[in-house]
Amino acid sequence: MIRLIREHNTLNGLRFSVAEFLVTLAIVVGFAIYFARAGVIALAIALLGIGANCFV
Repeated sequence: MIRLIREHNTLNGLRFSVAEFLVTLAIVVGFAIYFARAGVIALAIALLGIGANCFV
């Protein structure tokens, strides 16, 4: 998986890859907040885990 991420960064450039992950993070956190307010806590926690993965 790390090899694929590095290849992706090489092909698209580091700035694009960082922007891509930040957009993904914003969308996922938005959905997590929505589901937390709707009372679906398990899904909100799962989405926050996906968001945390964007930092790795």
